[in-house]
Amino acid sequence: TLHPTGYRPFGTFEYVLETGAGWQGTIGEATVTIRLPYPVTPENTALDSTSEYCVPRPDGFQVQGNEVVWRFTDLEPTSDDNVRLNVLEPDRWQALVAAREAVAAAPDSAEAQLQLARAARGAVSIKHGVNPLGGGERLAQAASDAYVRSLKLSPQQNVIYGEFAEWLLWTSNRYLSEN
Repeated sequence: TLHPTGYRPFGTFEYVLETGAGWQGTIGEATVTIRLPYPVTPENTALDSTSEYCVPRPDGFQVQGNEVVWRFTDLEPTSDDNVRLNVLEPDRWQALVAAREAVAAAPDSAEAQLQLARAARGAVSIKHGVNPLGGGERLAQAASDAYVRSLKLSPQQNVIYGEFAEWLLWTSNRYLSEN
């Protein structure tokens, strides 16, 4: 029921354990679980980001369906034991899943392709270029490819040209399709 903090479209969940260092003795056993409303994937959860701040902390977590779980025994917590996880905003993830389903159901629909372009674009973190967080590079390319397919299916739609041009400017034209 918590909302992540941080920079959209990803946000950070944190759980501070270091305050337990003042207890007498160690924390015998502890389990910290972050449960998402859908299965954890490399696109909706930063599990191995190249950004130092976005790497899940601490090491030793396990992914189990829709949960990321840390288990501790005999813990004398320090700041290195504080739990941190970055996730894609649930609404953006659900929009991406729905858009992929729409394209699968109607691959020759310009509207479905445009929906996919917008959803993929909304799932990419852009700050000084495309952030690799959550598969950002692949999703950026997917957004560009979907814009191109949408334009091929409906070349008279000026709004698509405008959105695609804006997208290419934001991503420094790196995702201009060869098609």
